[in-house]
Amino acid sequence: MARKNNTRAKDCAPDIEDANRLKVAAGGDVINTFIIACAMYLAMDKGMIAHWRKEWVKPWEGTIHIPDRQVCDIGPGGKSCAYCRKHGIAEDELIYWHPKGHTFTKDTREKTFITHRNSQPREYRLFPYTKEAIERMVAAYSKFPLTERAINGRLDVMAAEAKVKRRLTVHGLRSFAIDNAFEIFQGDVGRVCRFVGWAPGSDMAKEYQNDWGYRKALEEGVKRSLI
Repeated sequence: MARKNNTRAKDCAPDIEDANRLKVAAGGDVINTFIIACAMYLAMDKGMIAHWRKEWVKPWEGTIHIPDRQVCDIGPGGKSCAYCRKHGIAEDELIYWHPKGHTFTKDTREKTFITHRNSQPREYRLFPYTKEAIERMVAAYSKFPLTERAINGRLDVMAAEAKVKRRLTVHGLRSFAIDNAFEIFQGDVGRVCRFVGWAPGSDMAKEYQNDWGYRKALEEGVKRSLI
């Protein structure tokens, strides 16, 4: 499902039980498991998934390297998609996709890339689920075969089959991945930023770190409670 304006990612994120049911609903479908692996484990957003290409994957490293930009040809007839026509970089009669977070000046064509969404490779080798899903995708496709809208549709179907009651979005799956990273790295914000691709000291990372600390405090409080 597409994310509504002013909707927080956490409001559209699965809980642990929902996440496990989503994996079951994805089943053996190559595309569905790839969407779940990229969004719910590696914190990749919808644009990254839709613009994925086989050459991003470095199997000898177990990583995905997301480029600063690449020519968009994922629209009908090999043309650029609607998002890139509006937000992409137009240059030399081509339209380039770039990860969210880039800034550039169209008028002067002087571009300053300051994004940290993709400043580090995504380490898919950390999780057996992502390793298998990405290896199967690489074997089957040279680039992601669906549009961003189709990704929403796939997630809606999986959520319905999983009987998830809350409204899920890819943005929400990404939020789950970030919370999961804080659990894996035990609140180490620097390691989480490297894993997710955020700038060191990211304000958003600090928000997630605070949430992680609050959850840990609650768990400890339950252990210590007198009643």
